[in-house]
Amino acid sequence: LDPAFPHFSVWEMRQIVNCDAPNEQMKWVRDMVMNYVPHITFITDPKLRYTYILQSDVRIRKPTWTGSPRTYQMILSGGGNQSINSWFGRFILKSFGLPAWGAKERKFEGYCRWTPEGWEPMNGTTWETSTWQGKSGLDFKVEVEARNKAPQQEYWKKLVMLQALADVVDGDPNSIPDEEKDALHPERLWRSLSIVSMELLFQTEPEVVRTFERKGKSLVKTRNEKYLEQYELDKPDAEISVADDAVTIPASRHGFKSGNIMVIDSYGGGKQLNFLAEGAIEYEVPDEAPGKKYTMKLEVCTVSAKQTPLTLKVNDDDESKVNIKIPYTTGSWEFTTGVEIELDPGAILNFSRPKGSLGLAIKKIILE
Repeated sequence: LDPAFPHFSVWEMRQIVNCDAPNEQMKWVRDMVMNYVPHITFITDPKLRYTYILQSDVRIRKPTWTGSPRTYQMILSGGGNQSINSWFGRFILKSFGLPAWGAKERKFEGYCRWTPEGWEPMNGTTWETSTWQGKSGLDFKVEVEARNKAPQQEYWKKLVMLQALADVVDGDPNSIPDEEKDALHPERLWRSLSIVSMELLFQTEPEVVRTFERKGKSLVKTRNEKYLEQYELDKPDAEISVADDAVTIPASRHGFKSGNIMVIDSYGGGKQLNFLAEGAIEYEVPDEAPGKKYTMKLEVCTVSAKQTPLTLKVNDDDESKVNIKIPYTTGSWEFTTGVEIELDPGAILNFSRPKGSLGLAIKKIILE
């Protein structure tokens, strides 16, 4: 979970625990992120933290559903329109313990998210034009700002007591239509007073400005915090090694590269290379490696069922071309099926992926 999780208020927690996904899917997405794209857990722009994966992998595209009931794994694998994209955004935020709220526009759904700098409407939504479950975006913004401006005890005295009195005197709140719960009503005096009081609190300039940042001491160190410490240490990856006629090439130990490729720290140690889309990269077989026929396999992580093969050429020779089938690993690390290839010391391994390819993470190449 995100380090901010233990420090949210009860009301903010309500925007986390109401996730519609079962626990196993929420655990899956946390594990998947730490394997496949751990760097998105501390992206500098807080609006893109965790949800950057919507741009890089979910993408706006025609959805592909592979079973029933539909799952969030299928959305990450098969993509979807703007609304489906937003479903995954709310899901991943709540799974990491961050508050998120829905936001429906006229033709699509978006979402709103907490950040340390305040709540932000996302995926094309605005406070002025969105609604969710009968509540307008502006009314929701007034509530979150009002709650944040006053200490909890003061908010309780000024608003919660009025709201509780309204529930008793004005009748069961569950009997009020969603679209009327935040509207002034002549027959609901106390509820109307609580709405006016919230608006006044929203407009008040407090003596002490309270931020939306949530931090403090925690009982345990999260995986996110451990990864950030690892990232800041910036330890070099292992060197290319030869042992017992087998060669291990860490994916970060490459030569030439081009296209949408990046090297990041891998959670738990070492580094990994991520193809974001198309690209090409080269590796050199060490001079001390024996010349022989090797079985090559790669340790990979993928999140899309639609995978294009990874093309390999030796010394850029078309006659040596081999297509390596990339498995759909659902966010776990697995090895590809071995392919046989004849190699000499100093040979150059040219790997490439064509335009339109979806994400692929590689940790190492094994020749044995």
